[in-house]
Amino acid sequence: MCRSPHSRTSAGTFTRKVSLCANGVNRMADPVAEKVIATLASVKRIPADKITLETNLQEMGIDSLDVFSLLFELENAFNISIPDDEVRSIKTVNDIVEGVKKLLAAAPPDASVGSTSPAN
Repeated sequence: MCRSPHSRTSAGTFTRKVSLCANGVNRMADPVAEKVIATLASVKRIPADKITLETNLQEMGIDSLDVFSLLFELENAFNISIPDDEVRSIKTVNDIVEGVKKLLAAAPPDASVGSTSPAN
């Protein structure tokens, strides 16, 4: 189980800390990794703290249906399109994180701006 990412100071304010889980995985350093892990945990219905960047997808029992569900959820969560040829090389959670980061970096800066706002 992970320790809380916040702690209360003597003055009653909260400070944000890096959360370290029992396995020593840094959970707060990378919001993309956090979102990928949370999405994967949701798709596989397992606790997020059981998933690390080094987790092998095949060992998790990811099947083709899980891959489609995961890709759909990631595309929606990050507002990206994941090419089919990229999927074949994915072996670990870190492969997914790095692929998402690459797609986010290549996306136009205003790609998601206005996508849900009404037209004037």
